[in-house]
Amino acid sequence: MPITTLRKVTIAFPAHILHEIEETAKKKRMAVDKLIRRVVENSLQQDKKINLSSLLREGYLLNANRDAAIAEEFKFADAEVDRQLDLQERENESKYAGM
Repeated sequence: MPITTLRKVTIAFPAHILHEIEETAKKKRMAVDKLIRRVVENSLQQDKKINLSSLLREGYLLNANRDAAIAEEFKFADAEVDRQLDLQERENESKYAGM
């Protein structure tokens, strides 16, 4: 995602955490501010995924009865399709058995 405007903020970290951040940034050969920005972006993205999963789960549960009813309505259609496919398969087997 392109960054169009940067704004400065001041963040205070305990010394031991800041030391870890600086060491990690050094190992990754990146600036500390870039590392922190990347970590925050990843965390926000993960939160969005968790929220989306929760919304989807909630939607599935809310629609479970409706979906079960639709499946029940179509079970006879599914059975008919299976029966027709079995008939076609038997016809093909008998057709090729006579060759």
